[in-house]
Amino acid sequence: MLITVENVSAYCAVLTLSALFINKVVVEPLKNSIDRLTETTKTLTEEVQKQRERMALAEASLKSSHKRLDTFEERLQAVEHKCETCDCKK
Repeated sequence: MLITVENVSAYCAVLTLSALFINKVVVEPLKNSIDRLTETTKTLTEEVQKQRERMALAEASLKSSHKRLDTFEERLQAVEHKCETCDCKK
C-alpha cells in the first residue's frame, strides 16, 4: 500500500473526527459528571462539618446539664438525710 498525501490527509481527517466524536460522546459527559460529584462532595463535606460543630455544642450542653443534675441530686440527698434525722416527723 502506498502512502500518499491524500491518504495521510484522509487518515488525519478520520482521526480528527473520531477524536471530536469521542470527546463529545465520552469525555465531556464524564467531565460533567466528575464536576457534579466534586460539587456534591464539597457540599457534603461542609454539611458534615456543620453537623460536627452542632454535635460538639450539644455535647457541651449535655455535659453542663449533667453536672447541674449531679448537683441537684447531691442537694436532694442532703435534704433527705436531714429530714431523716430531724424531729419534724415525730
